[in-house]
Amino acid sequence: MFVCFLIIVYSSDCKCRYSTDELYRIPPDPKTSNSSRKTSSPPRKSAKNTGDRTSRCLFDDIDCSKLLSIICGHPSGRCTALLLQSIRQQVTVAASSEYSRKALEWIIKNDVLLLNAKKNSLLVRVLQADGVESREQIARLINTIASYTNGREYLFGHIRGFVNCIVPVLRGRRLPLTTQEQLIATIQKISIRPSCQRELLQYGIFEWVVNFLEGKATPYAVEYACSLAINLSLNLACSLFNSLVLVWLGCSRVRLRAKDTRLFEVLNTRNVKKICPLCDLHIPYLLAVIAGGRQAFIIVFYRLYSIAQHKHKSIPMHHRS
Repeated sequence: MFVCFLIIVYSSDCKCRYSTDELYRIPPDPKTSNSSRKTSSPPRKSAKNTGDRTSRCLFDDIDCSKLLSIICGHPSGRCTALLLQSIRQQVTVAASSEYSRKALEWIIKNDVLLLNAKKNSLLVRVLQADGVESREQIARLINTIASYTNGREYLFGHIRGFVNCIVPVLRGRRLPLTTQEQLIATIQKISIRPSCQRELLQYGIFEWVVNFLEGKATPYAVEYACSLAINLSLNLACSLFNSLVLVWLGCSRVRLRAKDTRLFEVLNTRNVKKICPLCDLHIPYLLAVIAGGRQAFIIVFYRLYSIAQHKHKSIPMHHRS
């Protein structure tokens, strides 16, 4: 908030609606009497005017082009980190939900992330820069944007470039814990769309999630990583999905908690629906891996026997040995 206020003060195009006397009101002289204080004090403002002040979005007084030029000019600087934090707090730390809505609309309308620029976007510049603080703040900002329906629609409009920017950073860099958590949460929130799921699967995010869950992680990161894996498991790319789930079940922690995380329920649903022929072969085996023991052997044996019988019936009599 303070940094945004400085931008307003020093912006040449800014027209502030409040005078200096209102912002810095001189206190009354303590030696004067109470009566003189009452006469000299300015009249109180009505609640209506106060409400207008709190509902008016601060972004309306900001020159967006100057703001973005400062951030793009110093993507790893502390000033950039503070500016990104201020932009995010206009949405998260607001007096009312209406103010948050206006702030988010301003971010989307002005394309603050510069996603239209693709490889030269503000998101790419800050994430690929060496600034630890600025990278954390941009991760927090996109996580906030993805928390709203309008924000997700904004990101879905540039989903290929957005995923192409985030996933390599998440997989290829050693990130601070907070930054990593924010990026995982962002990906989980946008993974509800099949188009986004396909992009994430092509970039190998499923294998990365498996390796991530094998290691030590915070409850926040584990929660969003498991939710991300469940969302990806709902994609209709059966051959890719089944192979990845098998790899995923190689993680003992994931296999033991498969019923708690609803993975077992999701696989059962796909087994009943029989979306494609591959599911008849793959899904029972995956369920057997989760079940384990004698039950697993019975499930797999019965399925293989059923498939063999079906193939035997489909072969012409003169081709049978």
